[in-house]
Amino acid sequence: MEISGALLIFTSLLLGFFMIQGTALASRNLHSSPDLIRKDINRAGRAFLSWLFLVCVLGATNALADFKAQPPGFILFLSVMLVYTICLASSKVGKTLVEGLPIRYLVGFQSFRILSELALFAAYKEGLAPIQMTVMGMNHDLITGVSALLMAYLLTKKASRPMLTAWNILGLLLLIKVVVISVLSTPSSLRFFMNEPANTFIARMPYILLPGILVSFALLGHLLVFRWLWRKEGNLVSAPSLL
Repeated sequence: MEISGALLIFTSLLLGFFMIQGTALASRNLHSSPDLIRKDINRAGRAFLSWLFLVCVLGATNALADFKAQPPGFILFLSVMLVYTICLASSKVGKTLVEGLPIRYLVGFQSFRILSELALFAAYKEGLAPIQMTVMGMNHDLITGVSALLMAYLLTKKASRPMLTAWNILGLLLLIKVVVISVLSTPSSLRFFMNEPANTFIARMPYILLPGILVSFALLGHLLVFRWLWRKEGNLVSAPSLL
């Protein structure tokens, strides 16, 4: 297996672990009973495993490999992923994570995007990904991954609400940018970038984990931060108010 594929599998499983363990920690912080904690963990586990199963089936069966279809199956897949992620962020799992975890955890979590960029760079070196999808081209998502560590540190001290909001918006825009570049690099009617290789590798296993799991979790992280911001009052977020 190529290094890029191994990185994507590792990162996807790591995200599932973080989601389940984060839910357990959040539920305990909310002083839930043992039964409620188990229910919260089960909800998070079912949410992750069911989505992972669907993504793997689509990748293993090459169900999204026909980029000439109208509309391309990959676009429909991204649409379903968007709806699913919004629903998850709005669900009881999302509520538990937002209310039970310090905001610095929700922010620092986005540092996993460093691994995403390493996987994309490896895929480019392996001749799978076009250069515009990497940090060497037009993908600047690495900024979010690195800055997430800095922002998480600042949130242990004191950081302004506008600073956190601006960071979250920037990270979301950079995520949208790389998704758009990815779509415009596919050999579909939407193709804009004509250099080779065309972006077809993300329709098969294990590379479908990149849009299916990693992008979905990146979006989920931003939505949870927005949900935290909407439910909090005051101009500053600081360490004592986050615990």
